[in-house]
Amino acid sequence: MTHSFSHAVVGGTFDHLHSGHKHFIASALRHADHLTIGLSQSPLYLGKPYANMIESYSIRKAHLQSFLKDLGATHATSITPLSDTYGPAVTNTEFEAIFVTKANHFVAHTINNLRKN
Repeated sequence: MTHSFSHAVVGGTFDHLHSGHKHFIASALRHADHLTIGLSQSPLYLGKPYANMIESYSIRKAHLQSFLKDLGATHATSITPLSDTYGPAVTNTEFEAIFVTKANHFVAHTINNLRKN
């Protein structure tokens, strides 16, 4: 199936993977042949409220992998660790789209500005 974009990217903490996360990822997958999922590492969320309650990286990754397997999308996705806010989205020229939520749209604008430079 051909989608609007060959390769897109999303990023987040995806803590306690819930229906909102799942809907967001599934929606992005409907528009991209391949989706790279940036998964936040601890330096990115240490300042968040209740940071001590955030699941470990390995648990969050396992939950994502299980969800992607259930969707039948493991072949169309890759998970990469995020150690900074922008991750590979700034330098990876293969990404044709960045999917974000309303709460994080400013990140996509910043990434696009950095990519232009």
